Amino acid sequence: PNCRTIYDADSITMERINPDELEQSVRKQRRKQKSTGGGSSGQIHGSDTAASKPPAQPLNSLRVVQRNLVYVVGLSLDICHEDLLRGSEYFGKFAKPLKVSVNRAMPAGLTSGKSGPSGSAYVTFRRPQDARALIDHIDGATWHGRVVRACLGTTKYCNAFLK
Repeated sequence: PNCRTIYDADSITMERINPDELEQSVRKQRRKQKSTGGGSSGQIHGSDTAASKPPAQPLNSLRVVQRNLVYVVGLSLDICHEDLLRGSEYFGKFAKPLKVSVNRAMPAGLTSGKSGPSGSAYVTFRRPQDARALIDHIDGATWHGRVVRACLGTTKYCNAFLK
């Protein structure tokens, strides 16, 4: 959670690519490869549009940030229960969660630390602003003697989508 930076959706711009300019760029790139002696390791086979893109990272290894999903770690096992965390004393204080999923088991390879074992939770809200409000208010807070960390949650692409 500490390595996450805030994602600014306003700084991203989407533009349509002119097909003629794309084709011209691909031809220029191919000429440059031929003149520099670009061996078979640098060549990309396939359609003209594939030559202008770097090799794609496999989708099954990518994680997608969900702006309405919050991942919370460092929860005391005393309060690590869906119905309790959903209430107005905890996550329900900011907005009504659509779903709360808790994990009371420690991930493999981690030690429980000096405060003892802790739990984690995924909290899904209807609106991204509700998720952001939760993160802003609880990240770094102390609940039941434990420091709680929160960040936007991530998911993987669905296997059915990838097939």
